[in-house]
Amino acid sequence: MSSTIRWGIIGCGDVVERKSGPPLLTTAGSRVVSVMRRTDEKAKDFAERHGVPHWTTDAQEVLGSDEVDAIYIATPPDQHVPYALAACEAGKGCMVEKPAGRSAEECRVMVDAFRTAGLPLYVSYYRRHLPKFRKVKEILESGRLGPIVGIDYRLSKRVSADNWRLSPRICGGGRFYDLAGHVLDLFDDWFGPLEPLGGGAYNAIARHEAEDVVSLSFRTPGGAIASTLWNFASPRSADELVIEGLRGRLRLACMECWSSVQLELNAVRRINPREPELKQRLRKLRNQLQPVTAETFRFEKLPYVHGPLVERMVGELRRGEADTRSAEAALRTARVMDSALDTYYGGRDEPFWDRPETWRSLRATARRRNAADPDAYRLTPEQVAFFEQNGYVGPFRCESEDLARLFVPRKDKMNLHLDDPAVFGVCAHPSVVQRVSQLLGDAPISLFKTRIHDKRTDREDTIPWHQ
Repeated sequence: MSSTIRWGIIGCGDVVERKSGPPLLTTAGSRVVSVMRRTDEKAKDFAERHGVPHWTTDAQEVLGSDEVDAIYIATPPDQHVPYALAACEAGKGCMVEKPAGRSAEECRVMVDAFRTAGLPLYVSYYRRHLPKFRKVKEILESGRLGPIVGIDYRLSKRVSADNWRLSPRICGGGRFYDLAGHVLDLFDDWFGPLEPLGGGAYNAIARHEAEDVVSLSFRTPGGAIASTLWNFASPRSADELVIEGLRGRLRLACMECWSSVQLELNAVRRINPREPELKQRLRKLRNQLQPVTAETFRFEKLPYVHGPLVERMVGELRRGEADTRSAEAALRTARVMDSALDTYYGGRDEPFWDRPETWRSLRATARRRNAADPDAYRLTPEQVAFFEQNGYVGPFRCESEDLARLFVPRKDKMNLHLDDPAVFGVCAHPSVVQRVSQLLGDAPISLFKTRIHDKRTDREDTIPWHQ
């Protein structure tokens, strides 16, 4: 390649604007010469503000341009494979946003294609190149902690608003699949390829069908056992990694790129063999242990988190290195994530996003439960006739086990079934759904609204009868 790497960007949205675009524009030996976005006004605006000579709404113009040496794909994950393969066919190196695909299988397709073609392929897991996480690797490799025996990581975040990152069809999963790769890629860099030992996923929020809570355990090549938990239905946020060695521990937050790293070294014995044995015994209680030592490492914030990754990548491209190590590490990470999600999605080796009825989401589970025995709560003809004449029928007992777990708010609330699994469990139970469906003429039924009225005895206002 030439002394300057000329980039074409496919998908110049928010990530490119805030993180990766400025380093590609300003790093020595790097230029952005063409950008594509589906909306022409937005593509033109990006190009004009950043001095990019060419913009388009057609990705093929970027892929086929002789003025472009390498392609950066910053689209949602469902478009990564077709664009990456097109870049490979055009003989261009490529950087793909994370996650590289919607599954390990999609990532493997890209890695194999670029390896066969002898072309460089990168995945933008940038954290391993930042000073904070390089310092962690330096400490681990120094042996100051002694042999690593345990790793514990917990990430908790509040429920997020609906967006395309919660769509398995677009992203391959939910927020776990979007974010966990950052941490697992760090583990791959620090410890080597990870051996999954087990995991599981749960959908706690019926608002979407992706996983919300994921647990994952694995073993490092050195034998240390790791326990991790990602909870995206938490009432509070937390982010903490603890790496335990025989002689100390490291504490840090993995999603924060500039926060400090805490090193604690265990107390050690202080014995002076030159002292007489009796004198040594007399001092034993007072002088046996050194105090725990602690050290804090702080880091200066860089202008852009992608900066160190882009600098390394541009240098390798200018030297003509056909590097796929970044993508091969991303493939290992994708396989680890798939191991935790495989059961939830009923397998991930083929397009699982096309069969949501097989997932273990709250919605799919409710649909299967109602379809399993459609006559379990069949109304009699007399009951249906009574309803048609009088406008009500019953009472019937709701047999959902979630009824005892309902939390009733003190104020009227709407649509709690979207965010409270107990409310959803009650509303979606066959003892409710099947009877209501019959009264609607056995039509397909959709739950579109719930409302809880709090009828406490201490309320003075009158709540009218309602249906």
